[in-house]
Amino acid sequence: MSLVLMKRGEIYSPEYDGNKDILIANDKIFLIEQNITESTANSLDKNIKIIDASKCIVIPGFIDQHVHINGAGGEGGPQYRTPPIQLSELIKAGITSVIGLLGTDGFARSLKALLMKAKGLE
Repeated sequence: MSLVLMKRGEIYSPEYDGNKDILIANDKIFLIEQNITESTANSLDKNIKIIDASKCIVIPGFIDQHVHINGAGGEGGPQYRTPPIQLSELIKAGITSVIGLLGTDGFARSLKALLMKAKGLE
């Protein structure tokens, strides 16, 4: 079992919940408490990773409901197209889920290409 203990993060879920500790077990939130001691965490797993989150805001992942994951624009020609989004851009922004949209350029983009890009982001 892999454990991560985030200490003293400023939690919003979605309302402000104060500075608390978060214990994550196997990539899932297991416990949120005012103070989870390192000795308690170590008793569960000696290899626990401890993160100082005291200067961090901790929020649930965001869902972006309107993303042109395969790029956008193009109505005025190729020079007006924007590039497809990269997974690293989504993660950096705290986005954990997206709803991919095709856009208005039906010549250069297709539903099949949109689906393939979405599967590539999984």
